[in-house]
Amino acid sequence: MCTWWLLVARHIEYADSGGLRPAQAIARFISWIAPYATDPTPPEPATQAPAPGADTERAAALDHLERSLALVRQNAARAFLTQAETLAPACFRQQTPDTSAGQEATA
Repeated sequence: MCTWWLLVARHIEYADSGGLRPAQAIARFISWIAPYATDPTPPEPATQAPAPGADTERAAALDHLERSLALVRQNAARAFLTQAETLAPACFRQQTPDTSAGQEATA
């Protein structure tokens, strides 16, 4: 979430040669980050004991990591949106993803 706020600050400073209003930048990031808040959470990894072997253990670890990161990303997106909406509630309703200029932020 900190990285997203840093990107907002950089976007304000450098986009449109520094002429971008803060509310516009926040609205853009709200539209880009909103889908992460509603991403479906991956299912729980299988709880059965895997067959012994490094590949199987690695696959199980990656399943757990993927689920954990999805939950962290989802929680961060919800927190970001809550904070951003308190700063620019009107911008959230005015800005849509298809009207956003520039590149999208990635999680």
